[in-house]
Amino acid sequence: MPLAGGDGVVLGILADQVYAESVTEMESGDFLYVFTDGVTEAFNADREAFSEERLAQCLNLDGEPEAEKILERVRSSVASFVAGADQHDDVTSLVVKRL
Repeated sequence: MPLAGGDGVVLGILADQVYAESVTEMESGDFLYVFTDGVTEAFNADREAFSEERLAQCLNLDGEPEAEKILERVRSSVASFVAGADQHDDVTSLVVKRL
């Protein structure tokens, strides 16, 4: 599920921007997935975007997967979806898992 309050200004886009701070508790086994818009805006040859919905389905995991497996699952899902189509943006992901 998305973090609450995640609708602010993009990090680093404006000089001297003041950002709101929030705290979210993570339990053992929880993971945080952070990504650039290049993930959800990765386009296939028909110019269809990968989308937040596809990403959510990809992250809807059973059990307690390892961070590396989460990254690989997203990477392979995006690569399969775009099927070699040229991309206009970076596709970057970061996973943090609380042990």
